[in-house]
Amino acid sequence: MTRPNPRHEPHADHPTRTAPPVVVSLGLALAVPAVVLVALLPTAATAAAGAAFTAGTALGFAAARR
Repeated sequence: MTRPNPRHEPHADHPTRTAPPVVVSLGLALAVPAVVLVALLPTAATAAAGAAFTAGTALGFAAARR
C-alpha cells in the first residue's frame, strides 16, 4: 500500500478552499427565484393563452350578434 502524497493533504496553514458564506447566500438568493420563475413560465403562458381564447370567443360572439 502506498502512502498518500503529503502535498495533497490539507494543512492548517493551507486549508481546503470553500466558498464564503456570503457567496453561497448570494448564489441561493439568485438561484431560487430563477428556478421559481422558470417553473411558473408555462403557467403564465397557459393563463395568457386562456385569456386570449376567452377574449377572442367574447369578440366572436359579439360580432355574431350584430
